Amino acid sequence: INTDSGVWMLRHSSAGAGVDSYYEYLLKAYLLLGEPTYLDMFTETYEAAMMYQRHKDPGVQGKRPKEWMFDVSMDTGKMS
Repeated sequence: INTDSGVWMLRHSSAGAGVDSYYEYLLKAYLLLGEPTYLDMFTETYEAAMMYQRHKDPGVQGKRPKEWMFDVSMDTGKMS
């Protein structure tokens, strides 16, 4: 989001570098300040990330499945 205009600059969501801090700071704010709103925000965004961004790769038999996080379109929720 452009902080001057409020306009969305990119139309995809990610859990990569530069974005994952948002989730981290919500949880840390709750732990530090005890304000339930931060935990609610963390829970809501974490659940959405797990629903739309997580991809499970079944992997090889006998080994643990792998999970990947993909960028998704904020308009459709589909991988971008």
